[in-house]
Amino acid sequence: HGMQPTAARHRVMTARLLGVRRAAEARTAGPRLLTGHEVMKAFGLKPGPTVGAALRAAEEAVALGNARTRAEALQAARRALDRL
Repeated sequence: HGMQPTAARHRVMTARLLGVRRAAEARTAGPRLLTGHEVMKAFGLKPGPTVGAALRAAEEAVALGNARTRAEALQAARRALDRL
């Protein structure tokens, strides 16, 4: 009963994997736009996995070119928090 991958699914998955790779590279290349401490302060959070999820979302947005400023990175973090 396995699903056969379609070309469209393959393209979507490939794009997602490339985005994850770019996000990983962004973490090691250059300064971050946000730190965990800044996320905690901006959203009134305590240390924990929620901060990490918000920070990862911000880093992915930067890696994908969707966030170029600290304010845009904070918006990406806010969107991630709203989904939690």
